[in-house]
Amino acid sequence: ALLAGAFRTDPAIEAVAASLIEPEDSPQERVLKLHRYVMNEIRYEQDYENTIAGVKPHAAPVVLERRYGDCKDKAVLFITLGKLVGVEVHFAILRTRPKGPVYQDVPYQQFDHAIVYVPPQVGISEGRFYDPTADSLDLEVLRQDDAGATALVYDPVGGTHTWIPIPFQAPTAHSTGFDLTYTLHPDGSADGVLTLTGQGSMGARLRQGARNRAKFDKWIAGIVGVLAPGASVDSVTPIEVKDLMQSAVIRATFQAPGVAQIDAKELRLTLPWSRLYQVTPNYKLPERRYDLVRGVPQTVDLNVRYVLPKRSRVITSPTSESFEAPCSRFSREVAVTRKEVTLTSRLTSWCERVTPRDYDAQRGAAKRVDELNSEALVLRLR
Repeated sequence: ALLAGAFRTDPAIEAVAASLIEPEDSPQERVLKLHRYVMNEIRYEQDYENTIAGVKPHAAPVVLERRYGDCKDKAVLFITLGKLVGVEVHFAILRTRPKGPVYQDVPYQQFDHAIVYVPPQVGISEGRFYDPTADSLDLEVLRQDDAGATALVYDPVGGTHTWIPIPFQAPTAHSTGFDLTYTLHPDGSADGVLTLTGQGSMGARLRQGARNRAKFDKWIAGIVGVLAPGASVDSVTPIEVKDLMQSAVIRATFQAPGVAQIDAKELRLTLPWSRLYQVTPNYKLPERRYDLVRGVPQTVDLNVRYVLPKRSRVITSPTSESFEAPCSRFSREVAVTRKEVTLTSRLTSWCERVTPRDYDAQRGAAKRVDELNSEALVLRLR
């Protein structure tokens, strides 16, 4: 009843629908174009959430005319545009995962969010959910707090509803990549380049941050300062922070005066990840009685390349190693040549929560990851 009349159309909405697509667009391409439009062109803003507006959406023409709306307003516009371009889209309400589960047999308003569900149809083999409220998230990635919840999905054409679990996406959907290059000098200093790549939640942070360059540059300088204490940043360059179909990428160049410790003719470099990224703080307790909630599946790449000073040789290098625990996998490959040392590592986690049964194994794996990330590279100058 609250949706009655919400999916009205008018000439303005019809014009928008016609402008967004091409006749040759596939159904999936049409969905993504609608998703991008509602995400980017309709500002997310709640409107008197403590009154009837908290549960009753505005009609699609009103949302388009105002150019803003909350989650249910955006969903209504998405569905209306979908009908005009020949794509079936349903209305979905949910209780976001951090708020706890929905009790399906209790007739009570337990929901705090609205998104859309595109069911299987001609040209779309598998149904999936889209959340148009996240204006900087990759088009193919669902908001973290949506995944793992159960949605009550309403078909506005058929007038039917059903419960549909919202699946977690693959670990690569939310991924962060740190790629560091150090050009080392005999005095222990280095010229550094950091390339930071983000998809999903990190991609959204990078895109949002780049809208305010002063704060953005300060944030990136803070990351560089953790990786290389005392470093001074020369430049911060957004490489890709616009296209929601590509990972967000930024690059920073910096000078690090004391990246290596000097002892006689030896340079000792501790891996930067020991200061930036640690896993063991998540596993403080020696044992657990209840599940440890860790969040959505994700991937983190920690890569570093050391360009060696002339007339130097490697005495000790970090080790290559790979292992798997019940909920995660870690791998690192180390390559040593006369001119450089390269470490390529990846940590993948796929459990939203760690059970008490798996906790000990995960705790041991986390400890080993941090041990490997704290290893040192030792060089001797000739």
